[in-house]
Amino acid sequence: GKAKHELVQPAKDLPEGLGWALERLSRQACSSSDHDGNDWVSVTAPGYGELAALFHGFTLVQEDPCFTNLSCVWAFINGSTSDYGCGTPSFPEQATVPYENAHSQYVDQQIWSPWLDITTSSGTVFEMNYLNYWDLKIPNWVFSDYRVRSIDSTAAIPCPGIWREDGFVNYGDEKIWHFWDQPRPVGLLVEDGATHIQISLDVVDYCQYGFPCANSCHSHAPIYDDVTVYRVSAAGPQFYIRDIDQFQDNFPDDGTITGTARADIALDVNWSDPSSAIVPGDKAVVQVSDPEAGLDTEGNGRASVFVYVSVDGPNSGTAAATLTEDAALSLSARGRRRCRRPYVAPVPGGLD
Repeated sequence: GKAKHELVQPAKDLPEGLGWALERLSRQACSSSDHDGNDWVSVTAPGYGELAALFHGFTLVQEDPCFTNLSCVWAFINGSTSDYGCGTPSFPEQATVPYENAHSQYVDQQIWSPWLDITTSSGTVFEMNYLNYWDLKIPNWVFSDYRVRSIDSTAAIPCPGIWREDGFVNYGDEKIWHFWDQPRPVGLLVEDGATHIQISLDVVDYCQYGFPCANSCHSHAPIYDDVTVYRVSAAGPQFYIRDIDQFQDNFPDDGTITGTARADIALDVNWSDPSSAIVPGDKAVVQVSDPEAGLDTEGNGRASVFVYVSVDGPNSGTAAATLTEDAALSLSARGRRRCRRPYVAPVPGGLD
C-alpha cells in the first residue's frame, strides 16, 4: 500500500527532533535558508566547481609533431589536483581532467557559445568545425562531444529548446590537434522555426555509467579552439548518414559462400554495457530534416521520408517480406526485388 505523510503535526511520545517536522515554511522569510532543526533545511552537495577555463597554449602539454597551438584554448582542468604522471611519456606537472571525487561525482561539463542569430542568412545546411586536441584513449572513458539547442525569439514566450546531439561521442589517442576533414552537419539538430542557435562543447567521464575505470589514466584533453559555424544557402531536405549506422559486409554463419548472412550495422547497440558481448544493430539509419521549411507528413502523421530498397544478385528473389508494410515486394523490369518503406505502389519510371 501507500502511506501519505502530512507534515503539519509533530509525532507524539517521541523525543524532540525524532518526530515528523512541523510545517513552518510559511513562517520563515522568503529569502531564508537557515531554518531550525525541526524544519526543512537547504543542503547543497559540494561539486567539482567550474573546471572550464581559458589557458595559454604554451602552458599545456602538446605532443602534436606537426602543429603547436599557442593561442588561448578551452580546457577542463581549472582547479584540478590530478596530474598526468600516469601518461606515456609521463607529465606529472600537467593537470588533468579530474577523476571521481569523494562525493561519487564525475566530470560532465560544457562550454556554451553565445546565441547565434541565424535570421541574417538563409539555407537548410548548417555545418560546424572546430579544433580539438585528442588524447582520449578508450580505456580511460573520457570523451568529447558537441550539442546544439535552438530558440525562437519571436515566440510569445521565447524559451530555449532542449540540447540535441547526434548520439555519438568523440575520442582518439593520436595526441594531435584534430580538425574535421568534413565539417560536422548540425542542421538535424536545429529546430524548425529557430531564430537563434547555441553550441555546446562538452567533456564527459563515462565512468559514471559503470565502465571499468580502475586503471584509467586521465589526460588534460579534450581541448577546444577555433569554433566555426556555417549556414550554406542550399534549399531542400538534408540527409545525414554515418558509415557506422549502415549495413556492412558480412559472411554466412556456416562458413560457406552460399549460406545466409546477417544484415548488421557496424555499431554495437549494447556498447554501454562493457561486460556483455557485442550486439550489432540490425537496422540502417538515415536522418532527414529541413530546418527551414520542415518536413511534410503522411495521413498517419509520420514524416514523408521514404527509403527505396533493392536486392540484387542471384538471390534477388529472397528479399525479406518484412520490409513491406501492406503488400508484397514488387518485381522490377530487371528482375530485382524492390520496395519502398513505407510501402507504396511502384513508381512509374522510378528506381530500377
